[in-house]
Amino acid sequence: MKCLYPFGFGGARVLKDGKETTATVTDVKVCWWLKINTKPIRANAWDGAVFPHMVHFRYTVNGVSYTGKRYWPWRLTPPGRGEELTISFDPARPGHYALVPR
Repeated sequence: MKCLYPFGFGGARVLKDGKETTATVTDVKVCWWLKINTKPIRANAWDGAVFPHMVHFRYTVNGVSYTGKRYWPWRLTPPGRGEELTISFDPARPGHYALVPR
């Protein structure tokens, strides 16, 4: 059993007999609508503000190409376009995937 993370690296779930593959990052976007304040007292609205990212990727299983996306936590530096990620997928339903932490 592997501990996987379907919503970024938050909320874990367990997937039995998951297979791993690599995915290529196709796009990374900042989630401007989800501002996280890191300071309890701020001088202005942007003081201490950080934002998570949405990482889009593509992977191939048995010759079939799949796309996916996941939130990337604000504490971690997001991967760049063209970088590779490790994902785990359900062999019976390859479209169901989760990121494997680095």
